[in-house]
Amino acid sequence: MRPADMRSLGKIAPPVGPIAQSHYSIEAQQNGAFRFERADRHEIGSTLGYALGSGKDAVTFIGDFKPSSLVEFRETYLPSLHRWSITPGQEAAADVSLGAVHELGMAQHCVLCHAVKTKPDSMEPAQGFFGVGCESCHGPGAEHIKAVKAGQTNDLKMPDLSKIGASKLDAVCARCHRSIDDVTIDSGNAAETARFQGYGLELSSCFKHSNDRLSCVTCHDPHTSVRTDNRYYESICLSCHSGSASGGGKSCPVNSKSGCIPCHMPARPIFVNRNIPIAMADHLIMAYPGTESSRSSLRKRFTTRP
Repeated sequence: MRPADMRSLGKIAPPVGPIAQSHYSIEAQQNGAFRFERADRHEIGSTLGYALGSGKDAVTFIGDFKPSSLVEFRETYLPSLHRWSITPGQEAAADVSLGAVHELGMAQHCVLCHAVKTKPDSMEPAQGFFGVGCESCHGPGAEHIKAVKAGQTNDLKMPDLSKIGASKLDAVCARCHRSIDDVTIDSGNAAETARFQGYGLELSSCFKHSNDRLSCVTCHDPHTSVRTDNRYYESICLSCHSGSASGGGKSCPVNSKSGCIPCHMPARPIFVNRNIPIAMADHLIMAYPGTESSRSSLRKRFTTRP
């Protein structure tokens, strides 16, 4: 998360002018901020407050903060493609307002997936707490700091997340990345396992048969940027699927030494029915060749709970 102004956005700043195939436009303000407004009625508009997303693929904007609500603007900018798209989740909404108004818990949840806290009297993110921080996962830290300073090593006033088991640990990540409890099976989102990583993982046989050991942090260190080298992730797959007695998982009959990720976690579009070319590794771990058995297995996962 960052302020949605020219200085903060830099190269991923949205272009000024009408937004193609929409009723909106972006106007520059003297202080470097941007105003999102109706192209046909310029008096209807609002300043873009903050940008959500790294800008590698997409940037969604929020603003118009009130004590119990905020606006998620209707158009999302795709910097790499230099074009706009309707903000995910707003496709079915009438194209008459500036965007979706999120209130109360939904508004706070929106902000707290991108910042540590909100201001006391507003849904606006608190200055100095942009991005995911320690308290996003570990909870309030004031008492923990007091305990450390006092040398209370027997009670550090903070849960030890390494001891809570995979399911509970995944639930921490799923607050933002979604779990099977957050995705309605008969909704259009049910097939978007590449978009909702926790949900996809929970549908996987690897997760179901891991005896509560396979979690998000099995592969990802939450304290560093995500790694992008497949060999690193394959070594984790093979630590179980090596065919050895200690591994516990079956060895792959196609290739027992490499190629795990392209076959079993391929990059797939995160939006199934949208023309948005963003793909991520699908965390529904399974065999993906276009065989009928694979398609049948996929349908079964989308229509049954673990």
